[in-house]
Amino acid sequence: MYYFLRLPRRLHNEIKQKNQLILNREELFSSSLDALPHGFAIFNSHEFPVITNNAFNLLFPQVNKQNSQLSYSQLISIAQQHNIINHYHEHHKLDDDRNQLIDIGFTDGKWITVLQRHTDFNGFVCYFRDDTEAHQKECLHR
Repeated sequence: MYYFLRLPRRLHNEIKQKNQLILNREELFSSSLDALPHGFAIFNSHEFPVITNNAFNLLFPQVNKQNSQLSYSQLISIAQQHNIINHYHEHHKLDDDRNQLIDIGFTDGKWITVLQRHTDFNGFVCYFRDDTEAHQKECLHR
C-alpha cells in the first residue's frame, strides 16, 4: 500500500525533472542559434518561420517591424517592393534537389548568400551568410 501512495509523488518529481531538462535544452538550443554570426531560420511547409535566430531577425528590420509573421515569399516580395533588396537570384538546385543557393543583394550594398535545404516535412532550413566583402572584391576584379 505504501508503494502506491509514493508512486504519484515520484511520477510528479520525474515529470518535473524531465520538464526542467527540456527547458534547459531549449535555452541551450536558443542560445546556440543566437550565437551564430549569420542568419538562420527554419520554415514550415507554408513558408512561415518556425525557428529563427537574432541575426535573421535583423536582416529585414524595416519589413519585420510592420509585419511580424510573414512567409518567406512575402518577406522577399515586400522587401523588393520597398526597394530594400534590388537583386534576388535562385541558382539551380544542388546535389539531390534538396539544396539551393540564393543570392540576395540589398540596396545598402549588403550581399547575402542563402543556402536553402528542403526538409522531409516539406519545409526548409535557410542559412543566410553575409558575403558583402567577397562580393565587393569580386566586383573590383571585373
